[in-house]
Amino acid sequence: MRQSPLHATWPLPRAVARPGAQARIDNLPINGPDQFSLTRDFMTMSRIGVMQEFTRSEKRQCAPAFRARSGKSVAEKAVTIASIQRDTALAWLDRYTLRPWRR
Repeated sequence: MRQSPLHATWPLPRAVARPGAQARIDNLPINGPDQFSLTRDFMTMSRIGVMQEFTRSEKRQCAPAFRARSGKSVAEKAVTIASIQRDTALAWLDRYTLRPWRR
C-alpha cells in the first residue's frame, strides 16, 4: 500500500527521545576565484550540531488512533478511485455499444 502525503508530512512519534545530527554550509560560493572554498570567503559559514527531540506523552498516546484513522482514509480513497474507474468503464462501454455506426 502506498503512503499518502499525510504520512510524509507528519512523522508519527515512536519513541520518547529521537536523536539527530545536522551539518550545514551557508553562503558557499559556486563561481569565481573562491569557488567551493570553505575558508577563503568571509561569508561562508559551516555548522555541525547534535540535537534530541522529545515527544510529549499526549502525542505518543494519540499516535495509534491517528494511524487507525489515516489507514481508514487511505482505504476509503482506494474505494472511491475504484468506483470512479468502474463508472468510467461502464460509461465507455455504454457509449460503444449504443452507437456502433458512428465509429
